[in-house]
Amino acid sequence: MIGKAVSVTEFDAATPDEAISAAAAKGYAFTYFNSNRSQREQLIGQPKFKGVLGPMWDVDAIRYEDQAAYREFSQ
Repeated sequence: MIGKAVSVTEFDAATPDEAISAAAAKGYAFTYFNSNRSQREQLIGQPKFKGVLGPMWDVDAIRYEDQAAYREFSQ
């Protein structure tokens, strides 16, 4: 159960470039592309943004969370 309110921002994007544009429209600055080879194949090459953690695998979506949401969901 989630004890604190967390905000979730969603956007539809079929490509990493679309994700960068959609995130920028919501105020998230692109930093670089994920190159961590120890992560799932689906996450490699996905964009990373300043101020949020991710990309994270969520079966039918790629997820990004701020630090507060990560702490809350990880308990």
